[in-house]
Amino acid sequence: MTSHLMSQVLGLLIIFYLLLLLGIARYLKRTHESVWFLLGSPGFLNWSISSSFKLGRYVFLSGSYRDLRDKPLTYAIYSARFLIAVIAAFVIYWKISLG
Repeated sequence: MTSHLMSQVLGLLIIFYLLLLLGIARYLKRTHESVWFLLGSPGFLNWSISSSFKLGRYVFLSGSYRDLRDKPLTYAIYSARFLIAVIAAFVIYWKISLG
C-alpha cells in the first residue's frame, strides 16, 4: 500500500470516528439530556476542548453509561472504542511498514 493511500485510509478512519462521537453526543442530547448537559452540551456547533475531554472520558474511561441501560448507546460506545483501536493498529502498521 502506498503512503498516499495509507494517509487517505487513515483520514477516512478518523472522519468516521469523529462522526461517531458526534452521533453519540446527538443521541445523548435526544435521549439522556441530563448526561449531555453534564458533558458540556457537546454538538457540531458547540464543540469545545472541555466538552471533548468530558465526552472522551465518558466514552473511554467511565462506566457510568452502563447505568442508563441503553443498548444503542452501549453499542455506539463499543464501536467508538473499537474504531480507535483500529486507528491505533493502522498507525502502528504504517510506522512499521515505513521501516
